[in-house]
Amino acid sequence: MQEFHLQQLAILVYIIKQHIRNYLDDILELINDLWSFPSLEVHVVSLIESLARALNAEFKPFLATVLPPMLKVRQLRCRWTFG
Repeated sequence: MQEFHLQQLAILVYIIKQHIRNYLDDILELINDLWSFPSLEVHVVSLIESLARALNAEFKPFLATVLPPMLKVRQLRCRWTFG
């Protein structure tokens, strides 16, 4: 069910584009909370992609918030794969 809601949020962001600015802090907080759920990682990344496309250069300041947890998840996944 959470997957569906994240997909819908990503679609909504894509549709309303830069008008999502007013809700960006809340969405980034949600993203930060959801990194701990491996089953949601793909959907979280999709939501981040929608935000980046919708906000273009305005998203740049938020990379420092988004990239560290994304890289951490990727690093953990590589460890699991290569043991």
